[in-house]
Amino acid sequence: MNHRKIKAAIAGVALLSLGLAGCSSKANTPTDNPTGALKTGPGVTDTTITLGSLATTTGPAAVVGKDVVEGQQVVLKQVNDAGGVCNRQLKVEVRDTAFDPQKAVAAYNELEPSVAGFSQLFGSAPTAALISSVENDKVLTMPAGFSADLLGYQHLAISGGTYDIDMINGLTFFAEKVGLKAGDKVGHVFISGEGGQNSLEGSKFAARKLGLEIVPQEIAPTATDVTAQVSALKAAGVKAVLLTAIPASLASFVGVSAATGFNVPMLATAPSFAPPLMATPVAPALEKIYIASPLPTSSSDSAGVKEFVTAYKAQFPSGVPSQATLIGGVMMKMLVNGLQDACKANDLSRDGITTAFRKISKFDTGLGTTYDFTDPKKAPSNATYILQPSKTAVGNLVEVQSAKTAPALSEYLATKK
Repeated sequence: MNHRKIKAAIAGVALLSLGLAGCSSKANTPTDNPTGALKTGPGVTDTTITLGSLATTTGPAAVVGKDVVEGQQVVLKQVNDAGGVCNRQLKVEVRDTAFDPQKAVAAYNELEPSVAGFSQLFGSAPTAALISSVENDKVLTMPAGFSADLLGYQHLAISGGTYDIDMINGLTFFAEKVGLKAGDKVGHVFISGEGGQNSLEGSKFAARKLGLEIVPQEIAPTATDVTAQVSALKAAGVKAVLLTAIPASLASFVGVSAATGFNVPMLATAPSFAPPLMATPVAPALEKIYIASPLPTSSSDSAGVKEFVTAYKAQFPSGVPSQATLIGGVMMKMLVNGLQDACKANDLSRDGITTAFRKISKFDTGLGTTYDFTDPKKAPSNATYILQPSKTAVGNLVEVQSAKTAPALSEYLATKK
């Protein structure tokens, strides 16, 4: 593969940074509030419950952000067609933050006084800028990310396992699949910041349990040329490589490796991959790598995924559902379940919504996994799917292994209590 062509292809790939997971499979049924006065809060009227959505529909992550919005609209239509929540229709006010924390803060300040919750908060930097506001305003919010630093907040709820969990489960599968042996060196290319460090912590733990040695290579969050890291790991004699990066970084690493004869097995975390990569010259090399993900692919044979994809295609005939579409759906379904249970408790105030949500211990994603939201300090799920890129599959990913948990994960999680 020509190195110049690889760089040109990479330059055309949008710089994406997000974490994705799960989907909702069934339409919600209307929930009637019990007899007595219903306590309400911002965003709740006699006929409507208004939610906010801090989305990314323009800018470097727009291709993924648009899919998240569409996934949420699928569930929104299902809920409203079934009668809404608490005899009220749901309404979502969407604001584009363009992946910019300043725009996200401005949009939040505009919407916060008049919404019952936020169905999404897209982007690591916007989320970091708004965490304290979300907690102070006691507004239940669904971030589109999976770093462990998002845990421990009462009003912030991620929708799947964290990056360290995926890396422990993923490397355990990967080591056996590609025949890694005790003493082997494994490279880990990771972006600087909380998400990358969280993933590295997981890979180091799994490596110790497997007798492997991690050779870390830190890169900038927006790196688009990681030629130097390929050279360093090749010189170090690693037998395999792990990647926690943005899609442009993944494309660079895979493409340069193929062009220079560095043919080692690779495992990446879900945010490292995006479907547009499969339209570039690095697609054949990408089809050989593995992806550790907290959610399945939209091409899954799961009945829940098929049902969701059918609903999506009916609503967006020209669209192509992706993992981002699924995560948008599951985040909306999570918030809806909190609203339904709050209605049953006769309390649609913000405190009532979060209190009801934090009592949900068996949230069925419809994908073969169940989430537990009762402890904000813990990820709601510990299971990881193993996927592979594919040019022909819906969403450009196929499932290699269904959601599973590594035996050593419980030991790791015990250290986090």
